[in-house]
Amino acid sequence: MKMQSNKKIFVGKYKQSESKMYNIADVTCCGFDADTVFIGTKSGLLYEKDCNFVTFEAVKGTVNSLFAAKDATLWCASESTVFAIREKQIVFTHTFASEARAFAQDEKRLWILTADELFRFENGEVVRHCRVEMGNGMYITAYGDGNVFVYNGQSLLGLHGKRPRWGGVVPALSDMPTDQITALCGDSWGHLFVGTQAGLVLYDGQSAWYTGKQIKDLPDYPVTALAIGADGARYIGTTDGLILQRGVRRSFYSKGRWLPSNL
Repeated sequence: MKMQSNKKIFVGKYKQSESKMYNIADVTCCGFDADTVFIGTKSGLLYEKDCNFVTFEAVKGTVNSLFAAKDATLWCASESTVFAIREKQIVFTHTFASEARAFAQDEKRLWILTADELFRFENGEVVRHCRVEMGNGMYITAYGDGNVFVYNGQSLLGLHGKRPRWGGVVPALSDMPTDQITALCGDSWGHLFVGTQAGLVLYDGQSAWYTGKQIKDLPDYPVTALAIGADGARYIGTTDGLILQRGVRRSFYSKGRWLPSNL
């Protein structure tokens, strides 16, 4: 999960009342393996130990992205190198020709997005899949068997199956301002969620719903982050707080309401 750079991290333990505020400089992202919280910064990687954050010495550069894979491996993209971390040990590393940006995982494989190329991780090896058009990979999401969407700063590009060619934006998404995309996320039911400066867009493979149009009861705040929980819950980060949706139930958490008021 990517974050805006700041100096404060709030950690609340799930189903517990314990929480703590940490002052950490230049935070870029956060992630989890089976039982440990990791924090990416502009100068390296930290992990929680005995209620404090300590330096993960093997990662020295700016951490661009952290991703928790389905097998509890934490993937870390630091400058042009990716690290696979399990139980605080590096189990795999690979260096690319350009900056490593983000990760995604579908039913069969892990995808690695760099600034100008897309790779897949299969059978313990990194395999080049295809080049990113326009040469500026930013966000990626994947679901099903090889359904991959990448945002390159100008367009939303799609791959379907193993065909290594990009398709244009589907007609149902033609009304979406592609220069305002801020986040991507897909779920196991084949839904694509697109965060924009004007709110959320949902695409089910045939039709699209837009905040303020087909989606009437969702605040139209700019979306900053998207995530799908293991139970199917949808987490929508906005500039005004967090929206949590489980089925038809929706909760909104803002500063002063569950979230610390001094963040």
